[in-house]
Amino acid sequence: MPQETLMLDDRNFDTEVMRGNTTILVQFWAPWCEPCHQVSSYVEELAAEFEGRVVMARLNTDHGDIIAGRYKVTNIPALIMFKNGKDVYKKVGFPDKKAVSDFIYGGLDL
Repeated sequence: MPQETLMLDDRNFDTEVMRGNTTILVQFWAPWCEPCHQVSSYVEELAAEFEGRVVMARLNTDHGDIIAGRYKVTNIPALIMFKNGKDVYKKVGFPDKKAVSDFIYGGLDL
């Protein structure tokens, strides 16, 4: 069974993302964003493949506008890879599952 997705917002982001020596993929999304739902399904499908290497997380920009602003997320869906509390890799918009997978692998190589 794949890892559970970490749900983030303005209140818990710093505690959850900035605290450890882990690699975290944060998907910035909103419930009204149809492409975001598609990217979410890709991330969920890929979670087992990256289990133990990447923690999957989601931040609803409707409840995380401070964090979205901090990382200059103005368009969604967006993915940001964090390593040891630092944002190292960012991309907006994903046409398919392979693009999401390539993004994650690219972030792991940094």
